[in-house]
Amino acid sequence: GRYYNALPHSARTEFVFVVHLGDYIYETTGDEGFQVEAPDRTIEPLKLPPREYQTPRISPDGKRMVVGVGPGGGRATDLWMHDFERGSMTRLTFDEKGGTPSWADDGRRVLYGSNFDGHSTFKWKLADGTDEGEPLVDFDDSVPRFPAGLTPSGELLPFVTQGTAGTAQDILYWSLRDGSEHALARTSA
Repeated sequence: GRYYNALPHSARTEFVFVVHLGDYIYETTGDEGFQVEAPDRTIEPLKLPPREYQTPRISPDGKRMVVGVGPGGGRATDLWMHDFERGSMTRLTFDEKGGTPSWADDGRRVLYGSNFDGHSTFKWKLADGTDEGEPLVDFDDSVPRFPAGLTPSGELLPFVTQGTAGTAQDILYWSLRDGSEHALARTSA
């Protein structure tokens, strides 16, 4: 296998096995397009159009995948839902401000981040797309933040910050219990 930066390669590389390692994806083949393991243990390519796919996340039941479509990095990206059984893609967000999705443990909601106009927000959206989305956290500074999921209790939202002058990526979490940000690991540049 090989390591690729996810941004330039995820739109045109077929993955047999995907492990997200920060901004990198490990892939085990050099074929074109995503692949999925079928019930008979064969690998089949997903029939997805060529696009810039960002941070794919498989649902807890393994039946769906939420994925950012667009250039990422704070530019014109929306979330789309792929249904493996139907082979369909449905747009989940429409404001070109969605990214870094994660699933709730029950598979009913998707957590995602939005980093635009010097403002970071974490939001919930029903996975079936029937709501407008619910802001969970609005940050009042210009540091871009990228949610990494939820703890099993659903009360803590771990995330990383984009490196700024004098720092690399920091690892923090937002507590829904006390409504505040807490540092887990701070880094220097």
